Amino acid sequence: MSPRWSFAPALSLIVLLAFSVGCFPQSEASEPAQPLTWQLVGIGDCTGQDVAMTDGSTPDNSKATPGHTAICWDSVTYINEGDPGKAFCAYKKVSYDSCKGGSNPGEMFKPVAP
Repeated sequence: MSPRWSFAPALSLIVLLAFSVGCFPQSEASEPAQPLTWQLVGIGDCTGQDVAMTDGSTPDNSKATPGHTAICWDSVTYINEGDPGKAFCAYKKVSYDSCKGGSNPGEMFKPVAP
């Protein structure tokens, strides 16, 4: 009876050599994502879908999230009748181009890379 031959060690060596000489693409480490900022896109409002609120009439960059919208009221030019004497921003889980139909227009912002 002849000895049994195993291909596993030879195959492992071939694969190891192929990776070491660059026959297969290797994934590169991706760069960390840049934080987003807010860009003014117009005046508007939409109802519901609020995910956060901050005081002041300027949106907080730490709240900039892809696909979201910030609406800000300064309580002078733009007033939110829900809280008429207060300057604040509401962050909504809806893209700015779909944010329509609200009754309290304010400055509308979308998230962008700096």
